[in-house]
Amino acid sequence: MAPGLVRSPWKDVLSTLKDAIHHAPGVSLDLGTFRASAADANYLIPTLHLVQDLALRSPSSELKYVPETMDCDDFVDVAVGFMAQQGYGNLSIGKASFSIFAGDEFRGSHAALIGITSEGIGWWEPQTDKLYPLSHKWIGGSGVTDYVITGLVF
Repeated sequence: MAPGLVRSPWKDVLSTLKDAIHHAPGVSLDLGTFRASAADANYLIPTLHLVQDLALRSPSSELKYVPETMDCDDFVDVAVGFMAQQGYGNLSIGKASFSIFAGDEFRGSHAALIGITSEGIGWWEPQTDKLYPLSHKWIGGSGVTDYVITGLVF
């Protein structure tokens, strides 16, 4: 295990994420369809600095967006593969799928990475390799958009 990383069981990672989502403005879980899955029993909680470094070195943002064939979920897969290639395949960072709403109006779906670091919980957008706080507004930035997380895959 790399120095400075803390091991956390999956059930604790999921519980921490659910609690943060419950308290974040404009973020919720779709209780009717929400599913979470994990490939490992334990995950390592990285520092924010490590995640920033991985995001900056990830090749995902260098790829060209192509609707349906190289879109948001594919960028996520590239970033996850890069983390594994670098020896960080079991960080507490996973794929989140979510729907975006403005009031009751459905505005689209998106996939990005969500993760827990030693400094808090937030998003990694693999299309730009930028990190955002959990309450980040994906469309419009006006504070009127909400998103409903439908799935997590770690």
